[in-house]
Amino acid sequence: MSKSITTSCVATSSANQSLTRHTAYYFVGRIATGLVGLLTLVAFTRVLDPEDYGRYSVVIAIVGFISGVGFQWLRQCLVRFGTGVSGTRQPLLGTLGVLLFCLLLIVALAGVIIPVVASKGWTNFTVSLSESATICILVATQAWFELTADASRTEFRPWRYSIATLIRAISSLVLGVMAALWLQSVWAVLLAMAAAYGLASAFAAPRWLFGVLLVHQANVVEARKLAAYGLPLASTLGLTFILDSADRLMLASMAGYAEGGVYSSAYNLAQFSIGTVLIGLGLGSFPLAVDASNESNKVRTEELLRSNLTLSLAIGLPAIVGLVMLAPSLDHLLLGNYVAGKSDMVTMIVAVAIGLAAIRSYCVDVVFMLYQRTWLQTIVIGSSAVLNVGLNWVWIPLWGSIGAALATLAAFLYAFVGSWWLSQRYLRITISIRDLGKISFASAVMVAVIAVLPPSTGSWIGLTATIFCGLLTYIILMLALNAAGSRLRLQIFFRTRFRSE
Repeated sequence: MSKSITTSCVATSSANQSLTRHTAYYFVGRIATGLVGLLTLVAFTRVLDPEDYGRYSVVIAIVGFISGVGFQWLRQCLVRFGTGVSGTRQPLLGTLGVLLFCLLLIVALAGVIIPVVASKGWTNFTVSLSESATICILVATQAWFELTADASRTEFRPWRYSIATLIRAISSLVLGVMAALWLQSVWAVLLAMAAAYGLASAFAAPRWLFGVLLVHQANVVEARKLAAYGLPLASTLGLTFILDSADRLMLASMAGYAEGGVYSSAYNLAQFSIGTVLIGLGLGSFPLAVDASNESNKVRTEELLRSNLTLSLAIGLPAIVGLVMLAPSLDHLLLGNYVAGKSDMVTMIVAVAIGLAAIRSYCVDVVFMLYQRTWLQTIVIGSSAVLNVGLNWVWIPLWGSIGAALATLAAFLYAFVGSWWLSQRYLRITISIRDLGKISFASAVMVAVIAVLPPSTGSWIGLTATIFCGLLTYIILMLALNAAGSRLRLQIFFRTRFRSE
């Protein structure tokens, strides 16, 4: 008994060290990428007029839907079934290749058919063949890049993933701004982004991924396994798109591209801020959880996800409350299409919504993927998407973009509660009351520090000083209290790092 307990403790400690190390790599990489993404948001809202930025946001949302429904489930299959494989991955890769080529063919055919249908006047929108081709190219390059980046995750190489996403972000910023200034065209900006995806893919793709070209090694058994796991996930991803993006599309349709652009930029500011700091946890923990699940080690899996939840709250809670307090200053300084009393309110509401969505996605929904119960996600996300569309339909005419933000918050809260309740049937992911109290206390003190500092609206120096003081206060308190084992994790990380060098 004593020996088994000791072995379990050693495994748990090793799992926590791996999670901390992987999360640190992904976190640093995502912070750098997020900062570049924030610069891109600042630049694009200035080099594009409000109408063009709204049109750009709508196209990006459409591309996100096609990529999410059509291709993201292939990435999830690659990570789920390609991680920790001791034998050959070729049947998996060949089957993924067949599915990838079929989906790309469908996208290409749709890209030809839709402009023809639109030109007949059978729809309330028009799109030329060149514009449709641009969307198809962006979909294809984004899908391939994301597949290559996730391939590096299966090899537990967070540094490669982080560098690839950073290359993509910097290339999108530079090429996109150049296209906007020289060609004055939204479609040129979108083509520039496609080029950025292609450039980053050249770095991200490991050699073995090109096994997707060996489609003759695909087999029916592998295809059935991927379909059983991935198709419910594809429907979930489509519903997630509705949950995430229906608001901006409905705003653009009901209030015009300019209003949709104002909402989209304020929404993206919250998404870059909160999503960036939390996505590293999901990227780092999921492959480790898959590896533990493949070993049928339920104790290790639960410990990993429990640590993931604790870290998510330790990073996410101060980020959320900090953004809520600083939203007026940030929106005023960063957004070229800022509208007083509207942009900042959207950012504040959406910050809470995205925090809930990120914790649900990276800490709770992982359980459904590990146990291959992705259809449960479909139920939760589907009902949340219906709620989101219904509330948008009622609240947008009443309150405009603020109504859309409130609809998003209500739907994301519903999705969080539903996913949490269903996930407890398989794994009980909890957080200690002591850690929760320490994190909440440190966040509250940080809020108090920010509140007593002079207003920073209109001043980069004042805003930077406020952020620095608030962040420093939170870090000092977290280390002093050893909240979420922060002091111990930091010691282990540096000790392991120096020893390896």
